[in-house]
Amino acid sequence: MPSLFADHMVLQRDTACRVWGTATPRANVTVEVAGHAAIATADKDGRWMASLPPTQAGGPFTMTVSTTSTHGDGIPEAVTFNDVLFGDIWVCSGQSNMEWPLRATIDADKYIADSADNGLRLLTFERRTSATPVDDPKTNAWSVAGPGTTPDFSAVGYHFGEMLRERLKDANGKSVPIGLIHTSWGGTLCEAWMPVPALKAGGFDSIVARLADFEDKDGKRAAQAAKAMKAYTAFYDNLLGSPELPADPTWTPTTIPGDWQQNHPNFDGMIAYRKTLTLSEDWARAESTLSLGAIDDYDGVTINGVPVGHTGPDTPTAWVHPRVYTLPAGTFHAGENTITVFAVDAQGFGGFSGQPEQLTLVQQYSVKNASGSENGVRRIGLAGEWASCVVGSIADLKFPPAPQVGGPNPTTRPGTLYNAMLHPMKDLAVTGAIWYQGESNAGRAEQYRTLFPTMIESWRAAFKDPDMPFYFVQLANFMKRVDEPQESAWAELREAQTMTLDLPHTGMATSIDIGEANDIHPKNKHDVGRRLARNALAEHYGLDVVPCGPMLRGEPGLRTVNTIETRPGKPSYPVLTQEAVLDFDFADGLSTTDGQPPRGFEVCAPGKDKPFVMAEARIEDGQIILSVKNLPGIESVRYAWADNPDVNLVNSEGLPAVPFRTDDRPGVTHGRE
Repeated sequence: MPSLFADHMVLQRDTACRVWGTATPRANVTVEVAGHAAIATADKDGRWMASLPPTQAGGPFTMTVSTTSTHGDGIPEAVTFNDVLFGDIWVCSGQSNMEWPLRATIDADKYIADSADNGLRLLTFERRTSATPVDDPKTNAWSVAGPGTTPDFSAVGYHFGEMLRERLKDANGKSVPIGLIHTSWGGTLCEAWMPVPALKAGGFDSIVARLADFEDKDGKRAAQAAKAMKAYTAFYDNLLGSPELPADPTWTPTTIPGDWQQNHPNFDGMIAYRKTLTLSEDWARAESTLSLGAIDDYDGVTINGVPVGHTGPDTPTAWVHPRVYTLPAGTFHAGENTITVFAVDAQGFGGFSGQPEQLTLVQQYSVKNASGSENGVRRIGLAGEWASCVVGSIADLKFPPAPQVGGPNPTTRPGTLYNAMLHPMKDLAVTGAIWYQGESNAGRAEQYRTLFPTMIESWRAAFKDPDMPFYFVQLANFMKRVDEPQESAWAELREAQTMTLDLPHTGMATSIDIGEANDIHPKNKHDVGRRLARNALAEHYGLDVVPCGPMLRGEPGLRTVNTIETRPGKPSYPVLTQEAVLDFDFADGLSTTDGQPPRGFEVCAPGKDKPFVMAEARIEDGQIILSVKNLPGIESVRYAWADNPDVNLVNSEGLPAVPFRTDDRPGVTHGRE
């Protein structure tokens, strides 16, 4: 049977539940669980599928699957699954912000310590690609949520499930079991999560045309990629195993954790971070532990110039992996000691991406005195002031390119992730899906308007559920903040996501207020997961929950007001000003987070290609009123239309207003395929 079926699994409640596998051809297979039994007959290829009748939430149960061989030996064969629950299953998918583990988020220690919940079950698909659909996924085992299992699970998925567990009750007032299946991969494109036939039917000819770039009929590309990966890993093992500073380093004060863009903008390569500690003789006598949090991407560490450890490409998702290095006794000496961390990043943002509390030097000690032995822990916090210097750029150090399997990056290949990481569970009954992706498609945001809805519909077709709930995260604020209106591909992608709400049974969690300018992976995943859960609770479960922040309702109203301008020492005079009046849904308690006037609104005057200008905004009777002095009129309005807008508008639940625009000007991604 597929690895989807295992001890501690969740089966979907209140619906016909499919169970399948292989057996001797023509053999009868019996599935028994929760007082129900279903019988199936294997076909000529040995495939069978049984359908259990709808079962209420509950458990634990034991499920037995048995068959009698048709070869006449009369020996029954059976497999038993223990601790099975019936509840709701949600698929958690997308790219790195869905993949981001709970252990690398804000207040991770607290959430992990409180995560024990026998009714919350977790399953993670291994990352793999396939040119053709596969039947059996590669997964870890189903596990019960708790401090031993949640740290490496999707943080967004965990917090989503956690809130469902808090709020959902069955007919007997008991919490409904929740199963979360995590299947995501950082840096991936939407089209990689779609079946190729859906792309062809949707008219995405430019995407389908790329399939030829990935053909590897004789396996030569895969063999070349394996060889390249071996050389790639060896390069970094050599570089980071014994890293060296430049002959005459120039050190710059640096605060960590943080991205190196603060001191070394637009740089890719290797940067060294240095911190000097004055330690007592006691630190030299015992083993100690150096913790540095996550480092993007790889790193090597020296103490007083001696290498003590490194993390390279052989560590999966190294950029989110917290660094913990064990240092033997004698690593330190009395007096000044220098810790040097050599961080490597070949693309995007590099540096320390963990939380301040993760950066520590810790030593357990035992001291004998007159009253016996005294045991304790020495701890030094390492967050704060360090110094950094450039060791070398990509070109200087001759970084090799990252290996690509089977042609260009297989995670961007149309259909490749769908085939390996979604298709294998298409026959599983599930409640719905949550999704966090779009960063990799932002350069083709206009295309995403149709691509993303097509993907959702293709999933619904695969799961044989045309009404399957699908809730997604709108991209967070990111990159440098600007003061004046300008065009933005990320704003266009957010718009495409909002337009997808036209599909029934969808919902969106806005995260425009919790991003980080210098990190595409904001660490507040708690609010993201719970905002997704609000959509599910309101739209699918029908609970009295506000699903999202204020959303523009209809077109802005326009009105002209007569004001009196006064100038010191001069006569006052009347001024006619046009104002825009905006109404919102989900706007009870409309306010701002800081008590200041609403920010982030811009308007343009009537006329072709008139520039947008920032507008003054105020709240009156639950509406937003916009005005701009010395503007002949207002034709269009935009809100939060930037990569990283400065916004503060919320409702009574503290949920941020959804970005929007009322114009339809071609954006920066217009025509891109």
